[in-house]
Amino acid sequence: MRVAQNKKESDAASLEPWFNYDLQLETQSTRNCRIVLGALPVSYKLSEVDAMMPSEAQGLFEISEISRDARNVYVCLVEHEKCGTRVDRALAAIGFNRADLKDFTGTPLEAAEKMRGEIKWMDEERASVIEALTELASSVADLEIACDVVTTSLACVEAKQKLSYSESTLYLNAWVPADAAGAVKELLDDFECWYEFTPPEEDEEPPVLLKNNRFARPFENVVSMFSLPRYGSFDPTFIMSVFYFVIFGLMLAAVGYGLLLTVGCLLLLKFMKPTGGVRQLMQMFMICGVSCTIAGVVF
Repeated sequence: MRVAQNKKESDAASLEPWFNYDLQLETQSTRNCRIVLGALPVSYKLSEVDAMMPSEAQGLFEISEISRDARNVYVCLVEHEKCGTRVDRALAAIGFNRADLKDFTGTPLEAAEKMRGEIKWMDEERASVIEALTELASSVADLEIACDVVTTSLACVEAKQKLSYSESTLYLNAWVPADAAGAVKELLDDFECWYEFTPPEEDEEPPVLLKNNRFARPFENVVSMFSLPRYGSFDPTFIMSVFYFVIFGLMLAAVGYGLLLTVGCLLLLKFMKPTGGVRQLMQMFMICGVSCTIAGVVF
C-alpha cells in the first residue's frame, strides 16, 4: 500500500504544472488537429519558437504557455494534421519533451484531486490496519500455538499419504543397516506383524551410513557437512580424520588451549550426556585438544 501511495503522490505532483490546462487529458486530437502537451527549456520564448518552425507549417499550428518554473515552460501545441511530423522534429531539436499524461482522465486539476482523495483514503486504511494489528498483538502467542498445531497436523496428514494403509493394516517400507537386522527382527517379533528383509534392487539408491573405527567416527560430522560419499563408494572419513587431527594441532599448538579443550569436552560428555551429532562433535574436539596439546609441547 505504501508503494502505491508513493506513486500516486508522485503522479499528483507531476500534474501540478498543468493545473491551468482546462481540457480533458483524454482529448488528444480533433477531426483535423493533434493536441500535444510538453515542456520547453525556459530559455526559449514562444515568439522565438514560432520563428523556428518550418515555413510550410506556418499558420497550421498554435503553441501556448500553460505555466513555467525555473527550468521549463509547459506548453500546449495544437497542430493541423497537414503539418505531419515537421513541427515535432523542429521542436525536438530545441529540447521539447512530450508530457506522458495518457494514464490520467479529466482535467489535470481533477485528476490530481482524485489521486489526493485516494491518498487520504490509503492513509485512513493504513491507520485502521495498524490499529487492528495492534489489537491482535496480544494474541500472537495463541496464533503461534495454533500455527504449530496446524503445521503438525499437516505433517501427520502428509506422512499418512506416503503410507499404504487400511482400517486395520499398515504397509511400510524402510531401510535397515545390515548389522542391525537382527535387532530389528527381535523387536518386530514382539508384535503381531509380517515383515521381510530384502536386498536393494539394482535401480535403488540406499541411504548412506558411514561406518568407522572409534577414532574416526567423531569426524563423520565434518564429512557430512560437505557431501556424503555415494553408496558403495570409498569412505574418506579415516584419512580425512588423520589430517584434520594433525592440522588442527598445528594451527593452535598451545598446551593450555589443548588441555582446556580436552578436559572441557570430557566434562560436557560426562555430565550433559549429549547424543547424536552433538556427542560426535564433542568427541571430535576432545580428540583435537590432544593434538593441540602435543603440538604445543613440540613447538
